[in-house]
Amino acid sequence: MNENRVSTYLLYALGEIVLVVIGILIAFSIDSWNEDRQKRDLETRYLKEIKVSLEADITSGERIISMNLKRLAHFDTLLTKMQNRNQEEMILSLMPNLEPSFYYDIFKMNRIGFDNMVSSESISLISNDSLRQSLSQYYTDEAAWQERIELQSRKFVDLMVPRAMTGKLLKATTGYDLPIQKTYELQINEDPEIMNLFFSLIQTTMSQNRMITRKTSNAQHILKLINEATKNK
Repeated sequence: MNENRVSTYLLYALGEIVLVVIGILIAFSIDSWNEDRQKRDLETRYLKEIKVSLEADITSGERIISMNLKRLAHFDTLLTKMQNRNQEEMILSLMPNLEPSFYYDIFKMNRIGFDNMVSSESISLISNDSLRQSLSQYYTDEAAWQERIELQSRKFVDLMVPRAMTGKLLKATTGYDLPIQKTYELQINEDPEIMNLFFSLIQTTMSQNRMITRKTSNAQHILKLINEATKNK
């Protein structure tokens, strides 16, 4: 009789232990599920923020590419006009295309979303390895390379403006008739410094367009990965 009671008690105790263990396991599972859900929600939030940044990059890149193509067209027209051996006529004919050829811009990636994620040490939240790697490669800074187009453009303005400013040009553009003397002996189209800088600037502008085209293409690829990762979220 006592043995039956002991057996019953042991079975009851074992059952209680099993129930406690099951409860603990369920609690752990719920905590793990909640933690994973919070991570995925945070990942989605960061990715949507990065998506906005990438869309801004594409818009900015397309604008700069368009501006550069117009600039290159002005460069081509300037070269054609420079073939005129009459210096005064040549200078006057350059003006409609000279000022627009001075315009440039630097492609700056919108890094807000990505930097927010990096600063919070949350980049590991991105579960897609390809997406995480693509983002890291995309945000490799190329601003230093673009300093070249800024320096060349400023130097181009500094060299061209004083050489192009003649009495006839001043009168044609402002109406003032002043006896401006020629400052430089070399003509614009015979000045090796100007012409070397001119052709170098053309190449730099084309290189910038290629770089921006590559960046925007990568941005579009990453946007597809983000859309897939955040689908239905």
